[in-house]
Amino acid sequence: MLQYIIPAMKMLFTVENFIWINLGVFIGSVFAAIPGLTVILCIILFLPFTYKMTAIPGMMFLLGIYCAGGYGGSVSAILINTPGTPHAATTMLDGHPMSEKGRTKAALKIALYASIWGRYWRYFVFYYWLPRLQRSQQTSELPSTSLSVSLGSRSSPESPVKA
Repeated sequence: MLQYIIPAMKMLFTVENFIWINLGVFIGSVFAAIPGLTVILCIILFLPFTYKMTAIPGMMFLLGIYCAGGYGGSVSAILINTPGTPHAATTMLDGHPMSEKGRTKAALKIALYASIWGRYWRYFVFYYWLPRLQRSQQTSELPSTSLSVSLGSRSSPESPVKA
């Protein structure tokens, strides 16, 4: 297995890829901070630029745009109380009052850390928890019913029976 990982790392960690991913992060952050312009729109607009690129730098560029857009939308939500992306709508409930109290830097840091850790948590759930859930659903006689019950019981914090 190591014989495949080392050449892949050599292909990924090049100066060209770092330049493209950093350019994508910059463009995604700026684009998502503008209210009304979403990350998906930014990817659609910059997709034609990747047609002339090789596969890895093109994907790194688009990945940088997508990942930075999660944080970029919270910048305008914190500063001007208007979410840059739909995902940042709840950020303005806590972020803008912090900004009005003079804690703008702290609000932006919290939004950045929440964006990063939320992404890591999502990866953990998708790669660790969902395969185990899939195995339990395959052994059930009615997979759709057991999935509804297992997810519904998690939705009510007071009582799983109430859900």
